[in-house]
Amino acid sequence: MQSFLTLFLVLFIVFLSQTTIVPYFEIGGVQPDLVLIVITICALIEGPVWGSLAGFMGGLLQDLVTIRNMGLGALSKTIVGYLAGLAKKNVVGENLFLPVIVVFLTSLSAQIIYVLFSFLIGDIIVLRQIFFRVIIPSAIYDSLLALPIYLLLLKILTRKKERLLFEREATFYEGKNLR
Repeated sequence: MQSFLTLFLVLFIVFLSQTTIVPYFEIGGVQPDLVLIVITICALIEGPVWGSLAGFMGGLLQDLVTIRNMGLGALSKTIVGYLAGLAKKNVVGENLFLPVIVVFLTSLSAQIIYVLFSFLIGDIIVLRQIFFRVIIPSAIYDSLLALPIYLLLLKILTRKKERLLFEREATFYEGKNLR
């Protein structure tokens, strides 16, 4: 339960930053998607279940603000959160370049899923224009921010896991009454 509340709190803080601070960091009409970056990194650290849960919560928060195509953000971020979580065993570790690649791929995937579903429900979309002017630059921007956010969240979540492991071991040894 505490992990769920921590995840929601982190996503809510990132969402508030996304809606208030990030618009000032727009470059060429493109803003980074901090919520997607955090979803991907949580998925890489915690696995597919937490990735899809974070994707749903983060996407739903963003959908509540945009109102247009309600639910598509939650759907696309849930899918990529799950897929990023499948890469957990291969990414978390010594190689710091892999999270950057995974964030780039999830950013591309989430935006493509969103655009395709928008097209399917009747939006008029010029795919070539959107792909080269929005999707690719956004994915690059997101991947540039991935490493510092990855290192910060890894430190926070690893420290929390180490504390929980220590508490469990202490409880185990107290029950044994070792002399």
